[in-house]
Amino acid sequence: MPSNFRAAFFMVLTLIIVVNFAPYSSALILPSDTFPTEGTYSVTGGTTILMEEYTATWCDICQITDPKLDEISIVNKDRIALVALHPMDGVDLIGNTASNHRISSTALAETDLTPSFMFDGGLEREGSVELKDIQSELLEAENMRKSYSKLELNLSITNSIKIILELKGYNNLTNTILTVMLTENNVAGNTALSLDEVETYDRVLRALFMANLTILSEENSVILAEDYETFGQFWGDDIQPTMSIQKYQESVILEINLQIPIQWNLGEIGIIGAHERIDEQSGNVITTLGAVQILQFDIVEKENSNLWIIFLIVMLATGFALAYVDKYLKK
Repeated sequence: MPSNFRAAFFMVLTLIIVVNFAPYSSALILPSDTFPTEGTYSVTGGTTILMEEYTATWCDICQITDPKLDEISIVNKDRIALVALHPMDGVDLIGNTASNHRISSTALAETDLTPSFMFDGGLEREGSVELKDIQSELLEAENMRKSYSKLELNLSITNSIKIILELKGYNNLTNTILTVMLTENNVAGNTALSLDEVETYDRVLRALFMANLTILSEENSVILAEDYETFGQFWGDDIQPTMSIQKYQESVILEINLQIPIQWNLGEIGIIGAHERIDEQSGNVITTLGAVQILQFDIVEKENSNLWIIFLIVMLATGFALAYVDKYLKK
């Protein structure tokens, strides 16, 4: 084997290793029922892609699509943050004020089709999709992220919930917001509307918090008043949070405190933090600049999870064998 071909072989092998073991993670994945135990949790990053689905309990196509989303969760784990948005239409009993506002303030307001899918703020798919379509959009969204906002998400669980989302080293805050979403799995719905008689729904948005960063001047380094209406809003049923925000040097810190509603199953709650750009006139979300998440989700590893390791070993062995043959034939 010519030496230049051998060099190309090892270059390709190195690329395979880098691609498969590169740190995509901007998420902390915990087993279900972790949060009922008091504790603190933290994750740093920003590379996670935010994928939002406009769905409904009465949508039969959604019942076919949702299991594919479960597979997306298993395959991609911490590369993607999934959120299900149900309409407040008087029929879907899971619909709430948080989902209603998110739908109306994003590109999802442009469609009436369920399911519809939004990746990092852009409406990409409407109607029935295959797993390969969703995976393709995920890869495209990752390729579009030429850079990402650096975020740190901290969660403290006691008899209340404290969430701290910190944006680090971002210079131009104009027309950007910090967004925090609380989702819940295994939410009971009005199953009589579904032909498949689905009993529970996952990734349901339960609460939404927004802090407008435009008002933070470069000189401002103090915590704003607890009157959250000076910089942000929240949406969610049965929650009465306090919100504060601070700009310190090159960081912006949003802190949210709330009591745990008795209707929530704390062991199924997930938290997503995002930095997003908004339209100056409408205030609607244009794109997600970075996202992180802390999620309770029991992921069962696939039986073929070691296939990449086996493949790499075979490739290495083949490379060394070819190099040996090349050296032997030259003698």
